[in-house]
Amino acid sequence: MQNKIKFLLNLVLLLVILTGCATLPKPVNKRDLLLKNTNKWSNFSLEGIANINYKQLTFRKMILIKKNNDSFLANIIDSGVMGMNPTPFASIKIDSSLTVSMMGNSQKIPISSQLISSYFNSDFVMKHQNEIIKNLEYQTEQVSIYWNEEMQVIRISSQDILAKMNYDFKGDLAKLDIYYQEELVLEIIVDEIIYK
Repeated sequence: MQNKIKFLLNLVLLLVILTGCATLPKPVNKRDLLLKNTNKWSNFSLEGIANINYKQLTFRKMILIKKNNDSFLANIIDSGVMGMNPTPFASIKIDSSLTVSMMGNSQKIPISSQLISSYFNSDFVMKHQNEIIKNLEYQTEQVSIYWNEEMQVIRISSQDILAKMNYDFKGDLAKLDIYYQEELVLEIIVDEIIYK
């Protein structure tokens, strides 16, 4: 009887060891992970809450963002009293120009059509992949971009502007903080993001 119990314990122990060996995570190809995470940003839509800080005031508004390969559109919605009458509070559109609309006023600024995708496309990533994978960063005179070990962009800085990204356990963007001259000016809390 005692031999049977020892045999069963040894068998269970062997099964636990074998199961542990069989479920070890397989090595991750950093290049493929970098390309996959970059391609997610080429076409997506996002819904969330924007906390806009201006001087000593904080405005809490709904935000909708849509991006495809050629354009970027962010609408900040004022929901009105008790959410009964939603109207656009501000809108930012980037395509061949930057258009900022706020409370009926609109301003158009010509920009390079490549601004929207110059750093976040597969061509850029493939060109600089060795540096990105090795250092988890890429820097030019205009911009610095930092990645985490999961090859997700976590920080972008350019002169007075800094953007920080936080991700949830699934790897989706959960929060975006934008700073101007080291002061938090915009916090976006993501309710839903859909990569297309």
